[in-house]
Amino acid sequence: MVHLNLDFPVSLRKFLVLGKTGNTPEERNGVQVIPKNRLVVYREDNASVFGFVSDRFKLIHHKEVKSAVEKELGKFENSPVLKSESLSKGGSIYYAHYETAKLYTIQSIARRNDVQQNQNDDVKLHIIMSNGMAGNRPLSFELGAYRLVCSNGMRAWRSEFAVRRLHTSSLQYKDLIRNLSTAVGRFEKEIVPFWQSLSNLKIAREAAIKMLHEQFTLPDKYKKMAEGH
Repeated sequence: MVHLNLDFPVSLRKFLVLGKTGNTPEERNGVQVIPKNRLVVYREDNASVFGFVSDRFKLIHHKEVKSAVEKELGKFENSPVLKSESLSKGGSIYYAHYETAKLYTIQSIARRNDVQQNQNDDVKLHIIMSNGMAGNRPLSFELGAYRLVCSNGMRAWRSEFAVRRLHTSSLQYKDLIRNLSTAVGRFEKEIVPFWQSLSNLKIAREAAIKMLHEQFTLPDKYKKMAEGH
Protein backbone atom coordinates (compact mmCIF):
# COMPACT_ATOMS: atom_id res chain seq x y z
CA MET A 1 0.00 0.00 0.00
CA VAL A 2 1.04 3.63 -0.53
CA HIS A 3 1.61 5.47 2.73
CA LEU A 4 0.19 8.95 3.14
CA ASN A 5 2.37 12.00 3.59
CA LEU A 6 1.65 13.18 7.13
CA ASP A 7 4.56 15.62 7.35
CA PHE A 8 2.52 18.78 6.86
CA PRO A 9 3.01 21.32 9.70
CA VAL A 10 0.07 22.37 11.88
CA SER A 11 0.10 24.96 14.64
CA LEU A 12 -2.17 26.77 17.08
CA ARG A 13 -2.33 30.54 16.62
CA LYS A 14 -4.13 33.52 18.03
CA PHE A 15 -6.28 35.02 15.33
CA LEU A 16 -7.24 38.52 14.24
CA VAL A 17 -10.43 39.56 12.49
CA LEU A 18 -11.23 42.80 10.74
CA GLY A 19 -13.56 44.97 12.77
CA LYS A 20 -15.10 48.39 12.87
CA THR A 21 -13.24 51.30 14.44
CA GLY A 22 -14.08 51.76 18.10
CA ASN A 23 -12.77 52.85 21.46
CA THR A 24 -9.71 50.61 21.85
CA PRO A 25 -6.43 51.20 19.98
CA GLU A 26 -6.85 47.88 18.18
CA GLU A 27 -10.34 48.79 17.02
CA ARG A 28 -9.28 52.25 15.90
CA ASN A 29 -6.66 50.61 13.69
CA GLY A 30 -9.37 48.45 12.13
CA VAL A 31 -8.26 45.23 13.84
CA GLN A 32 -9.97 43.53 16.77
CA VAL A 33 -8.70 40.54 18.76
CA ILE A 34 -11.61 38.27 19.83
CA PRO A 35 -11.72 36.49 22.15
CA LYS A 36 -8.47 35.94 24.02
CA ASN A 37 -9.14 32.28 24.86
CA ARG A 38 -9.83 31.19 21.25
CA LEU A 39 -7.19 29.79 18.90
CA VAL A 40 -7.10 28.81 15.27
CA VAL A 41 -5.75 25.44 14.12
CA TYR A 42 -3.65 26.43 11.14
CA ARG A 43 -2.14 24.20 8.45
CA GLU A 44 1.00 26.04 7.45
CA ASP A 45 1.97 24.45 4.12
CA ASN A 46 -1.21 25.55 2.35
CA ALA A 47 -2.42 28.32 4.68
CA SER A 48 -5.71 26.57 5.46
CA VAL A 49 -7.71 26.70 8.67
CA PHE A 50 -8.82 23.44 10.25
CA GLY A 51 -11.01 25.02 12.91
CA PHE A 52 -11.31 27.26 15.94
CA VAL A 53 -10.65 25.85 19.41
CA SER A 54 -10.33 26.96 23.02
CA ASP A 55 -7.01 27.46 24.74
CA ARG A 56 -7.61 24.11 26.50
CA PHE A 57 -7.32 22.26 23.18
CA LYS A 58 -4.33 19.92 22.92
CA LEU A 59 -3.02 19.59 19.38
CA ILE A 60 -1.80 16.06 18.62
CA HIS A 61 -0.53 15.57 15.10
CA HIS A 62 -1.57 12.47 13.12
CA LYS A 63 2.07 11.58 12.46
CA GLU A 64 2.81 11.69 16.19
CA VAL A 65 -0.02 9.32 17.07
CA LYS A 66 0.71 6.93 14.20
CA SER A 67 4.40 6.71 15.16
CA ALA A 68 3.58 6.01 18.82
CA VAL A 69 1.00 3.34 17.91
CA GLU A 70 3.32 1.50 15.53
CA LYS A 71 6.18 1.61 18.04
CA GLU A 72 3.95 -0.01 20.67
CA LEU A 73 2.45 -2.60 18.30
CA GLY A 74 5.94 -3.52 17.07
CA LYS A 75 6.60 -5.20 20.42
CA PHE A 76 4.33 -8.13 19.52
CA GLU A 77 5.40 -11.23 17.62
CA ASN A 78 2.19 -11.17 15.57
CA SER A 79 2.16 -7.41 15.25
CA PRO A 80 -0.87 -5.79 13.56
CA VAL A 81 0.27 -3.99 10.41
CA LEU A 82 -1.18 -1.00 8.61
CA LYS A 83 -3.66 -2.06 5.91
CA SER A 84 -5.20 1.29 4.96
CA GLU A 85 -5.19 4.94 5.93
CA SER A 86 -6.94 8.07 4.75
CA LEU A 87 -7.27 11.81 5.34
CA SER A 88 -10.40 13.92 5.09
CA LYS A 89 -11.53 17.51 5.67
CA GLY A 90 -8.36 18.94 4.19
CA GLY A 91 -6.15 16.71 6.32
CA SER A 92 -7.71 17.55 9.69
CA ILE A 93 -9.12 14.02 10.16
CA TYR A 94 -7.05 10.85 9.93
CA TYR A 95 -8.21 7.22 9.78
CA ALA A 96 -6.03 4.10 10.01
CA HIS A 97 -6.85 0.39 9.91
CA TYR A 98 -4.43 -2.26 11.22
CA GLU A 99 -4.80 -6.03 11.14
CA THR A 100 -2.77 -9.13 11.93
CA ALA A 101 -1.54 -11.46 9.22
CA LYS A 102 -2.17 -14.39 11.55
CA LEU A 103 -5.53 -16.14 11.46
CA TYR A 104 -7.01 -17.38 14.73
CA THR A 105 -9.22 -20.41 14.12
CA ILE A 106 -12.20 -20.89 16.40
CA GLN A 107 -13.62 -24.35 15.91
CA SER A 108 -17.37 -24.61 16.06
CA ILE A 109 -20.23 -26.85 14.99
CA ALA A 110 -23.10 -25.70 12.80
CA ARG A 111 -26.35 -27.56 12.25
CA ARG A 112 -28.23 -27.25 8.98
CA ASN A 113 -31.33 -29.32 8.22
CA ASP A 114 -30.53 -31.40 11.31
CA VAL A 115 -27.15 -32.34 9.83
CA GLN A 116 -24.14 -31.51 12.00
CA GLN A 117 -21.31 -29.72 10.16
CA ASN A 118 -17.94 -28.34 11.20
CA GLN A 119 -17.96 -24.55 10.71
CA ASN A 120 -14.65 -22.99 11.67
CA ASP A 121 -14.46 -19.25 12.29
CA ASP A 122 -11.13 -17.79 11.10
CA VAL A 123 -10.62 -14.32 12.55
CA LYS A 124 -7.97 -11.63 12.49
CA LEU A 125 -7.36 -8.90 15.04
CA HIS A 126 -8.33 -5.47 13.69
CA ILE A 127 -7.56 -2.02 15.07
CA ILE A 128 -9.36 1.09 13.86
CA MET A 129 -7.88 4.44 14.80
CA SER A 130 -8.98 8.01 14.11
CA ASN A 131 -7.64 11.40 15.11
CA GLY A 132 -8.86 14.94 14.59
CA MET A 133 -7.02 18.24 14.57
CA ALA A 134 -10.00 20.60 14.18
CA GLY A 135 -11.49 20.35 17.65
CA ASN A 136 -14.61 18.42 16.60
CA ARG A 137 -13.34 14.83 16.58
CA PRO A 138 -11.76 12.88 19.46
CA LEU A 139 -8.78 10.58 19.39
CA SER A 140 -10.22 7.06 19.24
CA PHE A 141 -9.06 3.45 19.14
CA GLU A 142 -11.15 0.31 18.66
CA LEU A 143 -9.99 -3.30 18.67
CA GLY A 144 -12.00 -6.31 17.59
CA ALA A 145 -12.65 -8.89 14.90
CA TYR A 146 -15.20 -9.83 12.26
CA ARG A 147 -16.93 -12.92 13.63
CA LEU A 148 -18.81 -15.56 11.68
CA VAL A 149 -22.47 -15.26 12.67
CA CYS A 150 -24.23 -17.49 10.17
CA SER A 151 -23.55 -20.71 8.30
CA ASN A 152 -24.02 -18.78 5.03
CA GLY A 153 -20.70 -16.98 5.69
CA MET A 154 -22.06 -13.68 6.99
CA ARG A 155 -19.78 -11.87 9.43
CA ALA A 156 -20.36 -9.10 11.97
CA TRP A 157 -18.00 -6.78 13.82
CA ARG A 158 -17.27 -7.72 17.42
CA SER A 159 -15.63 -4.95 19.46
CA GLU A 160 -13.48 -5.96 22.45
CA PHE A 161 -11.84 -2.64 23.31
CA ALA A 162 -12.80 0.94 22.50
CA VAL A 163 -11.74 4.32 23.85
CA ARG A 164 -12.46 7.91 22.79
CA ARG A 165 -10.91 11.02 24.34
CA LEU A 166 -11.35 14.69 23.57
CA HIS A 167 -8.26 16.79 22.83
CA THR A 168 -8.15 18.61 26.15
CA SER A 169 -5.03 19.75 27.97
CA SER A 170 -5.26 16.71 30.28
CA LEU A 171 -5.14 14.16 27.42
CA GLN A 172 -2.23 11.73 27.79
CA TYR A 173 -2.50 9.86 24.52
CA LYS A 174 0.43 7.55 25.22
CA ASP A 175 -1.50 6.13 28.17
CA LEU A 176 -4.36 5.28 25.78
CA ILE A 177 -1.91 3.57 23.43
CA ARG A 178 -0.53 1.50 26.31
CA ASN A 179 -4.09 0.44 27.15
CA LEU A 180 -4.56 -0.51 23.50
CA SER A 181 -1.33 -2.53 23.68
CA THR A 182 -2.67 -4.39 26.73
CA ALA A 183 -5.83 -5.24 24.78
CA VAL A 184 -3.72 -6.56 21.88
CA GLY A 185 -1.88 -8.85 24.30
CA ARG A 186 -5.16 -10.08 25.76
CA PHE A 187 -6.61 -10.88 22.35
CA GLU A 188 -4.57 -14.05 21.78
CA LYS A 189 -4.17 -15.07 25.43
CA GLU A 190 -7.70 -14.46 26.72
CA ILE A 191 -10.24 -13.29 24.15
CA VAL A 192 -9.75 -15.98 21.46
CA PRO A 193 -9.79 -18.82 24.07
CA PHE A 194 -12.96 -17.30 25.57
CA TRP A 195 -14.62 -17.25 22.16
CA GLN A 196 -13.58 -20.87 21.69
CA SER A 197 -15.18 -21.84 25.00
CA LEU A 198 -18.41 -20.13 23.94
CA SER A 199 -18.44 -21.97 20.60
CA ASN A 200 -18.18 -25.28 22.50
CA LEU A 201 -21.23 -24.40 24.55
CA LYS A 202 -24.28 -26.50 23.69
CA ILE A 203 -27.71 -24.92 24.03
CA ALA A 204 -30.90 -26.95 23.75
CA ARG A 205 -33.13 -26.00 20.82
CA GLU A 206 -36.02 -25.07 23.10
CA ALA A 207 -33.78 -22.76 25.17
CA ALA A 208 -32.38 -21.12 22.03
CA ILE A 209 -35.88 -20.41 20.69
CA LYS A 210 -36.92 -18.97 24.06
CA MET A 211 -33.89 -16.67 24.08
CA LEU A 212 -34.69 -15.57 20.54
CA HIS A 213 -38.21 -14.52 21.49
CA GLU A 214 -37.16 -12.80 24.71
CA GLN A 215 -34.05 -10.96 23.54
CA PHE A 216 -34.85 -9.92 19.97
CA THR A 217 -37.68 -8.15 18.20
CA LEU A 218 -38.09 -9.90 14.86
CA PRO A 219 -40.97 -10.16 12.39
CA ASP A 220 -42.91 -13.38 12.79
CA LYS A 221 -41.71 -14.81 9.47
CA TYR A 222 -38.07 -14.55 10.57
CA LYS A 223 -38.80 -16.10 13.94
CA LYS A 224 -40.49 -19.02 12.16
CA MET A 225 -37.45 -19.40 9.89
CA ALA A 226 -35.18 -19.50 12.96
CA GLU A 227 -37.45 -22.12 14.51
CA GLY A 228 -37.13 -24.26 11.38
CA HIS A 229 -40.69 -23.79 10.06
